[in-house]
Amino acid sequence: MKYLAIFVCVIFSLFSFVSLYGNETATDTVVALVNGEAIHMSELNGRAELPQIVQTLERSYPVFVQTLINTQEGFAFLRKYKNAVLSNIIDEHLLLQGAEKMGITVSASEINVTIENAIQGVITQNHITKEEFLKYLQSKGYKDLSQFKERLKPVILEQLRVQKLKAKVTANATVTEEEAKDYYTKNATEFTEPEKVRVSYIMLKDEKSAKDVADKIKSGKISFSDAVQKYSTDEYSKKTNGDLGWVSRKMLGEEFDNIAFNTRVGEVIGPLKTKYGWHVMKVTGHVQQEVKAFSKVRGDIEKELLMNKKSKMWEDWYSNWKKNSKIKRFL
Repeated sequence: MKYLAIFVCVIFSLFSFVSLYGNETATDTVVALVNGEAIHMSELNGRAELPQIVQTLERSYPVFVQTLINTQEGFAFLRKYKNAVLSNIIDEHLLLQGAEKMGITVSASEINVTIENAIQGVITQNHITKEEFLKYLQSKGYKDLSQFKERLKPVILEQLRVQKLKAKVTANATVTEEEAKDYYTKNATEFTEPEKVRVSYIMLKDEKSAKDVADKIKSGKISFSDAVQKYSTDEYSKKTNGDLGWVSRKMLGEEFDNIAFNTRVGEVIGPLKTKYGWHVMKVTGHVQQEVKAFSKVRGDIEKELLMNKKSKMWEDWYSNWKKNSKIKRFL
């Protein structure tokens, strides 16, 4: 049920966008104004959750908690923490205001589909039934699935509004073929496959054993495959029939590189000592270093460059939006 707990915690951490909006009172202290919109102490306290945090810490770090609540240094730390939480709330209000200004709307069907997909994802990931999921929710105080979904709706609404805002702000981002080619040329090593050999191995206890087995294989007294099963001291090599897979330079040491990369495919090497012990090996494949063609990697390059452009566009937009907003803090 680990993922269930994570799901519920994450979902309700998203109440960052809507927590306590409806719990303001006439005497509730205003701690910030964002373009004239008030952020109240009740919202900040609900988000900071200091009593819950202190209670949790006290179980494991009682001395630290006493320092936190009884010293000037502790008070300063708590004030710094609350200011950091307030900064997050301000950012969230700015995002929602930006979405409203740009006419971002979310339909009821979009909210419902998102909720259904999220719930189904948790059920699938945990390999449980819908009934088991409901029992878990009931253990957390929910009457039924409908109540849980209703609690989610305002959270998902604001989440989708911000997602749509980001999509609208970055909609005009494009990557040209010239930009992709320029990146490809300047980052050739990123698209270079190193020279590799594929080897099969037999692990032996010492040099003499390795020499004896190597001689038997080279003389044709036993096949390499049979020797793996009969002589290898490594159970894993027996399961794979000795196949170690593809190995690039420096993975098994200089001595291995000097021999294996200069041995023809099909030849047996040994006795050979690596950092793992004594071996008899057989080279079963060899590929030279290769630079992938631009046509093969163009799609990946364009995706990465587009993601970077969108990220920059979003950061620039938000920075400018925040700079031109009227923000007053009273904490």
